[in-house]
This record gives sequence, C-alpha cells and structure tokens, in this order.
Amino acid sequence: MGQARRVGPYELLEELGRGGMGVVYRARHVQLGQEVALKLILGLADTEPSLLERFVLEGESLARLRHPNLVAVHSAGRDERGRPWLAMELIPGEDLTQRLTREGPLPAWEAAELVESLAEALGHAHDQGVLHRDVKPSNVLLRGQDGAPLLTDFGLAKRLDRSQRLTETGEVLGSPGYLAPEQCGSGAPSTPATDVYGLGALLY
Repeated sequence: MGQARRVGPYELLEELGRGGMGVVYRARHVQLGQEVALKLILGLADTEPSLLERFVLEGESLARLRHPNLVAVHSAGRDERGRPWLAMELIPGEDLTQRLTREGPLPAWEAAELVESLAEALGHAHDQGVLHRDVKPSNVLLRGQDGAPLLTDFGLAKRLDRSQRLTETGEVLGSPGYLAPEQCGSGAPSTPATDVYGLGALLY
C-alpha cells in the first residue's frame, strides 16, 4: 500500500474485500494497537445520496445490536474526504460461501446448528427493530477458532421504527436466490418474515 494510509485513528493494513457499497480493510488503531475490520464507503456522497444514507443506517443499526452471532461495531467516523467509515469486529476465518465452495453442502446436523444460531441473531435484531434483508452465505462469517457463525453486512438493513424512502417502487435489492417475494419489486413492505425466508433459502 506504500505509505500507510490513515482513516481516523486507524492505519489501513490490507484490503479484505469490497462490494457494491463499500470496501473493507484490516486496520489497526494507531494508539491502542487493536485490529478491526474497517468499512469505508465507495463513491462520493454528494453524487450517491442514497448510498450514504444506507451506509449511515448500517452503522446505526449495528450500534443497536449486541449478540454473539452478530458482528459488533466499535466506532464510526468520517475520513478526510467526508466519507463515513465503520470500525467493526475483525473475525479471523472465512465466510460460508468459501466453506461451501471448498467442501460442498454441510452435514444436516451442522447446517441445523448454524441456522439455529443465525435465527437467534436475527431474532435479536428484529427485537431491536432492525431487518437485515440480505441473508446469504457470503454474509455469514465463520470464526476461525470455533467455527461459530456471525451475521455481517447490514448494508440493506431497514429500521422498523422509521419510514424509509431509500428505494424506488419496483427496485429490487438483495441477492437472487435468497430474495423473499416482497423484495422482487412488488412494492410490498419488508417484515421479519423477509429475513426468515432468506434464512430458509440459505438452509436449503
């Protein structure tokens, strides 16, 4: 990366991955030495206002949640260009997509235990008024030391306690193969059942 780049109090060490909304780095707090997964928004906020709103909502949503099967957020801020960032728990290991690609479908008992843990995590999120809306294998991290599943990436999250107008009627958000019927452009509202459908598709 050449000269170390700083984002807030964090030094960026390496890129871990990127998606449609942000890029995730392994980063280290300069004073404390704590390593985190730092997510930085992609694009410019002034040209992608809905992208900025979704990113801010992700931080707000994660800050409400405390569960052993959800990735925790440590802090948030903005870089020198005004782009928001989130510093989250760094989970050593791999995601469920990588595991399935390497080994194929999980044994039934292991799949049932994994889905039970994720269902409890989603239940906690729903109790706090947060929908995930993008449950899929690549958003499930498997912790290296014990294989525990942690749900991550609340980039399409919805807060049930506020009105959201981040999408146009008919716009499809989510991942094909895991979309509930109401996410397929019908204009019907998402509910906790939306995440239950995604979890069922993941189990299948």
